[in-house]
Amino acid sequence: MMIEIDSSVKDLYNLAKNDMIIDKTLLSDITSNISYMESLKEPLQTLASTASPAQQAEIDDFIQGLDQSIESMTQMRGHVSTQLTDLPQNLSAYTSMENINQATNGDFFAELCTGINDFFGSILGFVGDVISEITNIIGQVFDLILQGIEAVLAVIQELTNRLLTLAAKVIEQIAKEVSALIEMLSDLADFSFASSLGSIFDHPCAKTILGAVGTGAAIAVLTR
Repeated sequence: MMIEIDSSVKDLYNLAKNDMIIDKTLLSDITSNISYMESLKEPLQTLASTASPAQQAEIDDFIQGLDQSIESMTQMRGHVSTQLTDLPQNLSAYTSMENINQATNGDFFAELCTGINDFFGSILGFVGDVISEITNIIGQVFDLILQGIEAVLAVIQELTNRLLTLAAKVIEQIAKEVSALIEMLSDLADFSFASSLGSIFDHPCAKTILGAVGTGAAIAVLTR
């Protein structure tokens, strides 16, 4: 018997085969942002070479903040790359949990859509906002360098603090998303196992194994 497949499925399949489903320009945006930050180091180091030791220390603090921002965005680039690569299976898992939620009136899982940024916030605007703010800071410093060291020193501490705050927020967002996705996949695996355990237990070999290693509580549920 021949199965009729919708033409849109065929088109999407061909797009998927050619890696044309997911727009990955965000990765190049992050790379460009990292390069922009890197490009500021040399002008700052040149400026510091003409400064007093105290002034050099302030500029060095900013460069260290810059390095932390570069490192955090480098980690974010790796995280976003993984997010985009794993998106098909993660979205399937996410929608499966949502479907279970709707079918069971939320008996098993918390409502997910309201917390979607805990799972996918980085690709839903967080990174774009961070890039915009970093670009703004770097642009300000480039402009101030042209005005001389006093102009730079007037605001460099404030800008250093902003960079450090952004770097911390980026690392926190990565950790939050990784934790949420791991928990989601673990919960879904537990639900899938629990859903199939009854039929598995009917198999004599599986029943022998589960009878040997299953907890008393689990066996009581399976045999009631």
